[in-house]
Amino acid sequence: RSEGFSNYTATVSLAGYKEILRVTGIKLQPVEGVVRFIVEPPLPGVQIINRMTDKVLVETTAGDLQPMRSLPPTNYDLVATHPYFGTAQAKVASVAGTVNQAVFKFSFGTVLFSGIEPEDARAGAEIEGPGQAGIRLNEPVYQRPGESLVYQAKAPAYQDRWFTNTVAAGQVNRIVVALSRAPVAVQIESVPPGAEFYANGSKLEGPGPEYALAWGPTELVVRQRRLGAFTNRVEIKWNKSNRIPAFKFDYGTLMLTNLPDDVVVKEGDEELTVQPGPLRLAYERPGLHTYDLYEGGQKVDTIPTNISGGSSLILQSDIAT
Repeated sequence: RSEGFSNYTATVSLAGYKEILRVTGIKLQPVEGVVRFIVEPPLPGVQIINRMTDKVLVETTAGDLQPMRSLPPTNYDLVATHPYFGTAQAKVASVAGTVNQAVFKFSFGTVLFSGIEPEDARAGAEIEGPGQAGIRLNEPVYQRPGESLVYQAKAPAYQDRWFTNTVAAGQVNRIVVALSRAPVAVQIESVPPGAEFYANGSKLEGPGPEYALAWGPTELVVRQRRLGAFTNRVEIKWNKSNRIPAFKFDYGTLMLTNLPDDVVVKEGDEELTVQPGPLRLAYERPGLHTYDLYEGGQKVDTIPTNISGGSSLILQSDIAT
């Protein structure tokens, strides 16, 4: 026997007293040591290479991030390679009958997605990064220092969100993903037409009657400059037809077809809004009104008028053509 080597046992037969027997050709085998390979951060797909022989000793996998191997006793100069993080070096001695560690430290930062808001967006939510799908909450994602990577978060009924993340070496970025509800088509109309619509305080642009609004509880305000305003809380549904019942004002119709096109009609300082189209008409709230007619910037007539709800009235004037 010899320290660091396996024992050798031989059976001999002696023929007589004081016989000398020479045993030759004894070969003791070195006892291998065990090396544990530790990679920081723990990554699959890292190849550990013996620099003396340029041979791969082991490769980490998702199921074995700290592999162990038995190696003949000697000193090893090793390099770890990874397609994204590059290389890291380590030296280790394999000592018979012991377990030693080879630690490879890549330069890296960490991203932790610590939450998704609102809470009801978490069901079915997915976070993806370059070459990474199904990133879970509070699961560390490792990134090269100084590099900007784009991540995507998505959930049913919510708008996808993209964001760029950069980390320094040793830094941990904790990110709470805030998602916005996805817009759906909503039909909103007024009677008469021409009203302005506001959803949760924001004016809706476009000719309508179809608008894109985020689903969920919504406060709709409908304003018709001469007729007043409505406020109504509605529940806009996701993935369903959303047609809001028409907002109906109490109004009469004032016909201006018998007036020259350059005549402007005002009540006080407010000018009547003439609706687009071949017919020159304006919508007016019921009641008594006094209109001033202007032509070329000069007032040419004053007309008192009583308008009833649902009626149509031609504005009569001596300047009519």
